[in-house]
Amino acid sequence: MSEHGSRPTAPRHGSKRPVWPWIVGALALVVAVVVAVTAVLGSAGTHTTTSSASGGVSGASSSGSGSVTAAGSAGPTTRSGSAVGTGGAVGTGRATGSESAAGQGTGTARATGTRGATAGSSAAATSSSAASPSGTERQLPPAAPDAVVSASGGLRFALTKVEAVDGKAVMPGEIAGPSVRVTVTVTNGGGRPVDLDLFAVNAYVGKDAVPARTVVEPGGRPFSGTLATGRTASGIYLFTIPRDQRDQVRVTVNYLSQQPDVVFEGSLAR
Repeated sequence: MSEHGSRPTAPRHGSKRPVWPWIVGALALVVAVVVAVTAVLGSAGTHTTTSSASGGVSGASSSGSGSVTAAGSAGPTTRSGSAVGTGGAVGTGRATGSESAAGQGTGTARATGTRGATAGSSAAATSSSAASPSGTERQLPPAAPDAVVSASGGLRFALTKVEAVDGKAVMPGEIAGPSVRVTVTVTNGGGRPVDLDLFAVNAYVGKDAVPARTVVEPGGRPFSGTLATGRTASGIYLFTIPRDQRDQVRVTVNYLSQQPDVVFEGSLAR
């Protein structure tokens, strides 16, 4: 038997397995848990900003405050929202702030708003309108229908003729009926020409100064053209006024926007 024959290899005892696969697996698990926790906290966080709104009103002002709430997320964010303030102010605006990874952050917002007129200013406007039927705030003291009124710029006004006629409806919006035809005469005693196209003549009926309707026929001829110094011109206007309501009629002549109206008031019954 040969001494150089092969011998079976005996198993080795005490060999070590590699550790790095366990380390990699543990790190991957930790990273997964951190990512999951961050995502949950980020979706559950909220971002709250405060807004202020201000509104302007003629003769009054007020401010309001409100809150805008939006879902938060990591990193700088921009939020939009609206705020309703006390006193009726309403506004909208955008809020810009920063948040942490947990979704909580701080920011500020500024909004602008508008608000309606207050009851006080509305009442003042109504009172002014009632005191001035022609829509202007300035009028000369009322004069009798047969008076001659001297106005600014050397102008003199008079109602030279008042007639009872049957008004005809020939233009859109006109209503036929018993009418008063008034001839208004103006003399230019000033030093410069006057634009008659700027003149406006209106009539108001009764103590409540209800505006009278107008027609142009028969014989209506409003002021027009230019009135030279020393010259006289006339305009003819028709107002539909029932015969039993002519005891108190106010006729106003607005001749320049910066000057008070000329006013004639009294009975136009004919």
